[in-house]
Amino acid sequence: MPTYRVVYEIDVEEETPEAAAREAYACMRDPESMPPAFDVIPWTDNVPPDFTCDMPGVITVDLNELGTP
Repeated sequence: MPTYRVVYEIDVEEETPEAAAREAYACMRDPESMPPAFDVIPWTDNVPPDFTCDMPGVITVDLNELGTP
């Protein structure tokens, strides 16, 4: 079975990256919000696509590490 990188993008105004991640997660889970659009990129030769690691300013926020409200 193929593997895909699925990317959800949303613009959020918040004070910190962590607050922005939490707000984006809340929007994803809100049944009243618009259905999202996703970028879907297939892995190549069992290697995930790497398109954010080298982008300046990218901050990875893992809500599992922070705990979600």
